[in-house]
Amino acid sequence: MAGSQIERAFSLVESLTGEPQGLPLQTLAERLDIPKSAAHRMLTELVRLGYVRQNRENSRYQLSAKLVALGFRYLASNGADIIQPILDRLAPGQR
Repeated sequence: MAGSQIERAFSLVESLTGEPQGLPLQTLAERLDIPKSAAHRMLTELVRLGYVRQNRENSRYQLSAKLVALGFRYLASNGADIIQPILDRLAPGQR
């Protein structure tokens, strides 16, 4: 996979979103079409930052709750701006 480091890191995170049981390093490297060593470096940094965790029992990588917390923080500060137009369309007499 060509692209910047940040693009690859986000692709890695996106690969984990639909995998609640996590994925092994080899699978992630194959999905991103990057060397296993590059995937490992990115995962190590994402673990250090708290966005990914490694299951000690099976060595699979999983997303942490930190991304969920970021989403909730964003919605808490901007949620009304996002949700209000939808609520206005759904309100009786507003169609």
